[in-house]
Amino acid sequence: KDTTVCFGDETTLTAQGTGGIANQYVFEWYNKKRELVGTGTPTVTITRTDTFKVVLSDACSINSDSAVQIVSVSKKINTLEAMGLPDDTTLCNNFSLTLRIKNTDKDDQYSWVDLTDKVSVGTSDTLRWAKPSTMEATVTNSCGITKDTIVLKQLSKPQIKLDSMYNACENISLKLDIGNSKNEETYLWSTTETTPSITTTKAGSYWAKAMNYCGMDSVNFQVVLYPKP
Repeated sequence: KDTTVCFGDETTLTAQGTGGIANQYVFEWYNKKRELVGTGTPTVTITRTDTFKVVLSDACSINSDSAVQIVSVSKKINTLEAMGLPDDTTLCNNFSLTLRIKNTDKDDQYSWVDLTDKVSVGTSDTLRWAKPSTMEATVTNSCGITKDTIVLKQLSKPQIKLDSMYNACENISLKLDIGNSKNEETYLWSTTETTPSITTTKAGSYWAKAMNYCGMDSVNFQVVLYPKP
């Protein structure tokens, strides 16, 4: 009969024969792809989901399918790997994605919780989602309760807000800032500095770059210094 086991476990299928010449029974086990997975004995050990066919023959019925039994083996989720959720994910700008639990079974029960807002948001094996959150998925079945979480980050392409020219007095420090601490950016200035802001007392041409997972922005600007009256 059809059977269900937990991921990571194995099950032994046993066939019984009647009639014919019992001491000459030969059992052959095939998977859904018609690959031979066991021969000779009435038992075979199974470690994965598949549909199996066992063919019984003896000296009087070689290569005959007159004694055939079909059995399906399905595996229930009991590990994070079996759930198959993606790793923590960074997405750019506005997004909408489908989170899906893999290796589902008709007897599984599902639960999705937005841990950021602490609210239940779904009870099926798939969830459509469109905002940054930490999501928790739970599968409950006869193998136990399995939970996994995924962090969804939302970033945007950097946008540097600097003027094309700055006027300042000599010997007065000019501070320039392009930092956005919420956007996971890194920076590079023509001065070789990598901080979100720089301070300069020198005239000249400058450039600045801001980079993150979603892209890069760069600007060129001038600093003009005037002597004090």
